[in-house]
Order: sequence, then structure tokens, then C-alpha cells
Amino acid sequence: MTELSVRDCGAVGDGTTKDTAAIQAAIDQVAAAGGGRVVVPAGRYRIGTIHLRDHIELHLAHGSVLCGSPDRDDYNPDDHLYADQPLPAESVSAAHLVIGIGLNDVAITGTGTIDGNADAFMEPTRQGPEIEAHRIGRPKRQLSDWRPAQMIFLFQCSNVSLRDLRLENTTYWTLYLFDCEVVSLSGLRITNPADTPNGDGIDIVSSRRVTISDCIIRSGDDCLVFRTRNTKLHHDPVCEDIAVTNCILSTPTAGIRIAVSQGMTRRVTVSNTVISHARTGLLVVAKYGTTAPAASCEQIHLAGVTMDVAIPLSVVVGYPPDTPTVVRDISLRGCDIVASAAAQVVGTEAIPVDRLTISDTTWRVVGGSDNREWWDQAPELISGSGFGGYPGRDGAPTLPAALWTRHTRDLVLSRVRLRWEDPGRAFRDGLHLAKAERVTVRDCDLAAPGWEGESIRWEDSAGSAGSGRQHDLADRGATFQQGMGS
Repeated sequence: MTELSVRDCGAVGDGTTKDTAAIQAAIDQVAAAGGGRVVVPAGRYRIGTIHLRDHIELHLAHGSVLCGSPDRDDYNPDDHLYADQPLPAESVSAAHLVIGIGLNDVAITGTGTIDGNADAFMEPTRQGPEIEAHRIGRPKRQLSDWRPAQMIFLFQCSNVSLRDLRLENTTYWTLYLFDCEVVSLSGLRITNPADTPNGDGIDIVSSRRVTISDCIIRSGDDCLVFRTRNTKLHHDPVCEDIAVTNCILSTPTAGIRIAVSQGMTRRVTVSNTVISHARTGLLVVAKYGTTAPAASCEQIHLAGVTMDVAIPLSVVVGYPPDTPTVVRDISLRGCDIVASAAAQVVGTEAIPVDRLTISDTTWRVVGGSDNREWWDQAPELISGSGFGGYPGRDGAPTLPAALWTRHTRDLVLSRVRLRWEDPGRAFRDGLHLAKAERVTVRDCDLAAPGWEGESIRWEDSAGSAGSGRQHDLADRGATFQQGMGS
């Protein structure tokens, strides 16, 4: 295997000299020899766009930093690829720091750092408690007229590995894999300020057979995104067979986000993972706008996930889809939840959220809003900021139950223990069921917070509220077994 240091091709690493050409020369030379390792020794290397090649391992030694150039001319042009276009609404280009297109057997390894140099493209980071910023969010940084897009962009690549890297200060999404397969991401440390606009951690789009393990992600937007994207080559795209384990996630938005754009996301498992200081633990939305295509998802499973968040769960069909859509087979098993606002599961009359299970889970509601505006009439259409849930910040209302549902089918709660710790007065009930078809509650303790409410409140198709008592609900299709809280 050929091994070559970028210093041997003229890279300086002094933080000022532009080393793009030297690093690209090293990559191309090793690729021409049949592949091997390109080593970046300790030092700070200012670069624009570099292109990976087949059978290349780009190895960043400890103490090495690839830092994004502030100059537009150092990056690839916006028209480099039909599947990668600028997005003027977000002041983002189609330029990237590291690009791989149509490659096989490619890796970026080592304990060095790739730094997007975000401060060159937006105002400096505001000061403030970092942990709380990720939990509650704060105003986003002001953008310049232009910024690079995803820091690392891999398109139609196979046999991909990224290990042990530090990825920091992205100008947009950090790591973007589009239409890739057989991917291993492990030991990554992704750190973006909480006020970074669109500062996602890892976006897996229309890709297959992906493992993500032992990563710590502190992002300015969603930490992990699994979704599809419709393009000229992908009229019915699929994102599937994804396993996530042993990760720690913090974000002012969603720890895990599923389903965006036309296509199916399926067979996603997340295990032994911590989501802390976040707005939403798991976010699933099929349709974001009246003109947007609708996505589908199924077989989405979280097991052994610990959450300390505002909203633990938001599973929403969204705007009524005009294409065939399903949101089904979603489960949380063996989870430990601390939340300050309601979880929501909201389908539509035509497309209910189907087969959602929560089992063997401890759920504590701590604090929260005192605003009771939605006690009598909750929002009819979950839209806008409500897609991610209603966190009830700054005195705003939140949905009046620990778990609030509308238009569900085959909802199962088994061995769920709900506890209230000084809850906000916005809460009323343990579980709210609106227009639900087939509900199973097995060996659960779903006590109300302690004033006026019900353990389980049923709202029938006419919108009238029913009691939470077993004998009232059984006639409406609910099944109960011994051990349910009264």
C-alpha cells in the first residue's frame, strides 16, 4: 500500500498558506499508484475544496487541522453536480470542503480535525451557557450573502469509512452522505455552536447499510437525519438498513429526525444512546408544506435510549399528503425519559399513525409551562414550529398531556411508568387519545399530574371528552390488562 505525506507534495501547514493544491496532489498521486494512505501531519492547513479518489484513506494525524478557506474562489463551482444545487433561501451554495463522487473504498481517519471556519461566513458566536443553548435554542447567527454548503459531501459512494475525526464549526450540515451504501461512521466528535443556522450533525439521505457508533454530536440543528430525496435518478428513493449505537446527542432541535421528501425511510434502529439538552428526542414528519412531497417511514425502533429533553417524541403526518404515504411500525422500548413538554403523535383521518409501541419505559415530566390555553381546544393542524412539538417555552402553551395523540391506529403502551415532578399547570392528563382506533394499555401507571385531569382521556370523533376509566374506554376499542393506573 502506498503511503504519502502531504508535506512531500509541498503542504506547509502554517495556518496561512493555502495548501489545497498540495493536498490534492498527494491524493491524486496515491490514487494513480492504485490507492493507499495520504497522511496529513500535525499542523493547520488552510484549504478550499479537495476531492477524494477511489481506494484512498485520508489520514489526519493527531494535531492536524484542515481549516476552510474564507475565499469563495477556493471552492468548487455551484454547477459541479446536478444533484447538488445552491439553496438561496438559506444563503447556501453548492460548495464543499471535502467531496467524494462515485467512489469505491474511501476513508477519512485519524484523530485530527476538519474545521469549517464558520466564523468567516457568519457573525461570531454569541456568548452564553453552551448546555442550556442546546436545550432551549437561541437566535441563530446572522449569515453573510454566501457560505459553503455541507462540509463533507459524499455522493454515490460505496464502502465508506470515517473514524475518530473531530468535525467542527461547519457552515451548514457537517457530514452529508447521499445515495451511498455500506457506510461505517465511528468515533466521530462533531461540535457546532448551538446557534449555527442549519448546523446538522450527520445527514444520511437515500442511502443503505449504514452503521453509526460511538459518536458524540453537539450540533446547531438536527444531530442525526435519516431521509430520502427525490432527484432525476431517484423517483422513488429509499433510505434503509441503518443501525445507530453508543452515541451522545445534543441539539436545539431534534436528536433524531426521520422522513423528509418523497420516498421511504425504513429499518432504522437506535440503541444505547443518550439524547440530552435537546428540544425533541425523536422527530418524524411526513409532509412539511402544502406543496412539498410526502415521505413515508416504517420500522423505526429506539431501544435503551435515555432522553433529557423538552419533547421526547413528535410523530406527525403533517399536512394532508397528496401521494400514498405511511407512518407506521415505530417503537420505543426500554427507554428512560425526562421531559418538560408533551410528546405528540398526530396522524390525519386518511393516514393515521399506525402501530406505535412504547414499552418498558420510565417517563418523568419535570417542570414545564403554566399556560392552559390548549386545555379546551388544541391546535387542529400541527404546522410550522409545531412539527417538532410544542416546548412551552417563555410562557407559551404546550399540549395538556404527557402523551397527546390524534388519529392513531394500534397504539400500544406496555409497562410504562409516568411520574410528575413539580409539573407546569399546562398539563392535565397522563395520556390523551383523540380519534384513536384500537388502543392497548398493558401494566401501565399513567397517573394525571394531580389536578382536574384523568390518567387517560378519550376524545371521540365528535370531539367530546370522555373519562379515563377503564369501563368507559373499553367500549371505544381500548384494551386494558391488570396493572393500569386508575
